[in-house]
Amino acid sequence: MNEPTLDQAAAREGQQFLKVKEVAARLRVTPMTIYRAIDNGDFPGTIRIRDSIRVPIAAYDAYLKDSEIETRADEAKAAVERMRTLIDSYPPGSDFVRSGAARIFRSTLDGTLGQS
Repeated sequence: MNEPTLDQAAAREGQQFLKVKEVAARLRVTPMTIYRAIDNGDFPGTIRIRDSIRVPIAAYDAYLKDSEIETRADEAKAAVERMRTLIDSYPPGSDFVRSGAARIFRSTLDGTLGQS
């Protein structure tokens, strides 16, 4: 981890920080998981004061926001897969299939999010 310059330290004045243990407790993970995430660059602006590491609250909030977006995308993909399974479960001779509705729904799903 790079030591902050004097200009960077001055820009952080008034910024609030969390201890690694506090971040770990909030996320319900071990402190080691947070140390790895810090080393991976997941919490930009993290500072070291002697043997203590502090994570900016803004970096913590950004990490949560990024994670939430990924979760929503995963949920959307799962919903599309459930719809595909449901459409494919109709028998070939059913009104849903014969009317062309199944084909329209399926092509809409495939065209919107692409095939998995």
